[in-house]
Amino acid sequence: MIDVRPWLILGGYGQLGTALQKELTNRHIEFYAYSSTEIDIRDFINVKNNLFSLNPRVIINCAGWTNVNKAEEYEKEATLINAYAPANLAKIAQQLDSILVQISSDYIFSGDKNSPYTVDDLADPVNAYGRSKAFGEKLILDQSITKLYIFRTAWLYSEFGKNFVKTILENYKKKQFPLKVVNDQTGSPTCAFDLSFQIVESVVQSIPFGIYHAVNLGQATWYDLAKAALENLNFDTNVIKPIKYAEYESNVVRPRNSSLDISKWENTTIPQLKSWPEALSNKIQDILNKVESEYSNEI
Repeated sequence: MIDVRPWLILGGYGQLGTALQKELTNRHIEFYAYSSTEIDIRDFINVKNNLFSLNPRVIINCAGWTNVNKAEEYEKEATLINAYAPANLAKIAQQLDSILVQISSDYIFSGDKNSPYTVDDLADPVNAYGRSKAFGEKLILDQSITKLYIFRTAWLYSEFGKNFVKTILENYKKKQFPLKVVNDQTGSPTCAFDLSFQIVESVVQSIPFGIYHAVNLGQATWYDLAKAALENLNFDTNVIKPIKYAEYESNVVRPRNSSLDISKWENTTIPQLKSWPEALSNKIQDILNKVESEYSNEI
């Protein structure tokens, strides 16, 4: 019997939530999307009542504490949102026989490895945000939920919300030169729309449940990403100044290398995501258009 219940996106109006809404709409899949204020995942009773009323086939949890700097100061609050609340969602999903899709992070790793992290590498976070996400994975897996996907992603960008690529273009348009960008941290830049496709396709094709690294192919430093963004638009890249993370004004320890290995997709019916340069090239004009639109509204 085909399960025709609707999908549910929690944290549905952030970068990924918005991209998922567009993906599901394009596929004519019925869904509900709620912001983190409409359904606060910290409130277990309220969440349970809402989810039992909606009875979704798929629960995609995009809600989470994402402010890495603030997590150092408010680790208990970050852990509540990124760990205890998702564990409660797992309990509810099990009771509803729903598929739970949890979004996790490259920051669960220390960054000490000299090659991309595989799905089997042990979590060893170096900051409060990473600890909260790693603990969230552990608590969810401890539930022994039968229908679970954990997608670890990284360096997400789109025209929505706040993200690194968008900030670089904003600062360029405002001529806030030089653009000082860290060049000694490596990761996996990922387009939110590519990620949303891979998530939905994974559920639709019923690939094996488990943990997957869902990022665009290849690695880059923040400097590489910033330079590529400007190059794609034929902007002057000489305004970018590469710096070391030690020169960056932050008290947060961040992984030196948080790039993710995506070879596990070779064992599924879904291809790996395209390379990060190609993904960026495809999306950069939309991001610029959004930046210019928002900037014109400011002045």
